[in-house]
Amino acid sequence: MTISADPNTWPSGDPIWNIARAIAMAEGANVPGSNPDRLNNPGDISDGVQTFGAEFHSGSHVTHFPDKQTGWQWLYNKIQNAASGASSVFGPTMTWFQFGQHYAPPNWQVWASNVAAALGVDPNSTLAEYLSPGTAPANVADPSIDPTTAGGSGGGDILGILVVAGLAAWLVARLWS
Repeated sequence: MTISADPNTWPSGDPIWNIARAIAMAEGANVPGSNPDRLNNPGDISDGVQTFGAEFHSGSHVTHFPDKQTGWQWLYNKIQNAASGASSVFGPTMTWFQFGQHYAPPNWQVWASNVAAALGVDPNSTLAEYLSPGTAPANVADPSIDPTTAGGSGGGDILGILVVAGLAAWLVARLWS
């Protein structure tokens, strides 16, 4: 299948690809004719400028990859390097907000919130937590606590948050499947 601006054609298959897809969506790669689409660069990254050349926009030189498959692979490699600790900029213990500060200034908060929402995680959680679901982040509710009785207000706020979070996770799963 040919990769296009249509998310149904984007690579998938593992958590790194899920992150790449979330970043591509946050960067606008799903918009035909957008810079990420036109430059075959779903992550709007500068990696590869020396090899492939670039176009200046949004305050940086953005690589113009020869085809979408190459652009997606470079984005995957960038995320894999961050996950393994091989990146000099990004690391596995960075929160999505911290990741966004380096990846998408000056709009890092919106960017990080969009990426985290697409992944169904809290933007204060880390890359490592997303990649290792067995390690629960500190902000995840303790399942042994009854949400209807926890907290000073009878727990109604917590229950509402859990219901909204569940609906959001379901919606994200439906959109990305």
